[in-house]
Amino acid sequence: MTDPKRRPGDGTLVGNILSPERRRYVSVAKVIEITSTSPGSFDDAIRKGIAKAQKTIDGIRGAWISEQKVVLSDDGTIKHFRVDMKLTFLLED
Repeated sequence: MTDPKRRPGDGTLVGNILSPERRRYVSVAKVIEITSTSPGSFDDAIRKGIAKAQKTIDGIRGAWISEQKVVLSDDGTIKHFRVDMKLTFLLED
């Protein structure tokens, strides 16, 4: 037997099952993934990536660094530091 408040297959809730008191405290966040590079350091790549994202996305609340990679030049020296990160921001009402 399936829950009548859920759509079959996608787990999405249909209708509003929260009381009015609890709805005031519910927030929804979105997570996006970006890649940033810097010739200087991983730290610089993180800072530049977040700063660039903040120009178009309001309310970024956190970042999770999912991967770090260096790109090497032909002579074996580090050419770029690359960071893959997930940024979290709250959706507005």
